[in-house]
Amino acid sequence: MAGDRGAGERGLTSADVAERVAQGQVNDQGKRTSRTVAQILRANVLTRFNAILGALVVVVLMIGELRDALFGIVLVANSAIGIVEELRAKHTLDRLSLLVAHRARVWRDGECSEILVEQIVVDDVIELGLGDQLAVDAVVLESQGLKLDESMLSGESEPVAKRTDDTVLSGSFVV
Repeated sequence: MAGDRGAGERGLTSADVAERVAQGQVNDQGKRTSRTVAQILRANVLTRFNAILGALVVVVLMIGELRDALFGIVLVANSAIGIVEELRAKHTLDRLSLLVAHRARVWRDGECSEILVEQIVVDDVIELGLGDQLAVDAVVLESQGLKLDESMLSGESEPVAKRTDDTVLSGSFVV
């Protein structure tokens, strides 16, 4: 399958791939598995609860004694616990995303090789097998009884047969 028929039956050459990468015609969607560290810090520090308690701590420190402002420790502890837990979760999610990196078989330089789906470029010829999930929208170049489960996209519960020149959508599964 390919974005259009310009790729030919044997797939792209290394030069074609390099040209498409330079033009930004890659499948990299910039997906993040979790929030950035800055977003985690901001979400746990800049809250209404912290703003109210922080203002009260400042008022008590200005007009009262230091020991009356000890409830400010709750403010710091609450934020610290939230940050530590979310950073641990982020670390775990990032490690898991590396373990389950999706791969695709593409024809390049006349040979079939396996690459990450983020490395697919426009006009790549992708080889599909039973159980594969389509990583990009494409046009079928050649089909031998290809049926796709498009239920996640269309709600259609029955597999849909695809023939040469049919359009297929990412997210479908080969059955």
